[in-house]
Amino acid sequence: MVRFAFALVGAVQPAPSHTISEYVLYEDPSIGGEDPGGAFDDYLAVPERVASWVADLDGWVVGLTGLFDRGTSGEVEPVVVTDRLRSRGVGRLLIERVVTEAVARGYEYLAIRPVARNVSAIRRFYNAGFQTLGGHVDLTMDLADRHHR
Repeated sequence: MVRFAFALVGAVQPAPSHTISEYVLYEDPSIGGEDPGGAFDDYLAVPERVASWVADLDGWVVGLTGLFDRGTSGEVEPVVVTDRLRSRGVGRLLIERVVTEAVARGYEYLAIRPVARNVSAIRRFYNAGFQTLGGHVDLTMDLADRHHR
């Protein structure tokens, strides 16, 4: 059994440039743009962010989640797990941590909004208890000549 430690995210020290690749949760360089550290700083500064947690395995961050305050409800944002540990229970443990905090805060609902193309994540979130369709469904019209999968 793999055990994970969880830590509350506060101030995050930047990784030395020679080890930055070891800190990347997504192996897709297009996510996070030119300065993923700056995007993370922006995320940490969002006033509605209640808390964020990381999953740690042997000193390496392997997952991240957070809880946003939406009044009488909370929102899980994001749930990120490194590719090599997906389907191993890391995301479920992160979500359980957020659920515990949301219950302690007395929220009536807890929402999560995965991207529609991520069927695997939607299945996992459904299995974790997110089974009620929320108040809005986003429908989009593609105005550019793109091909979606």
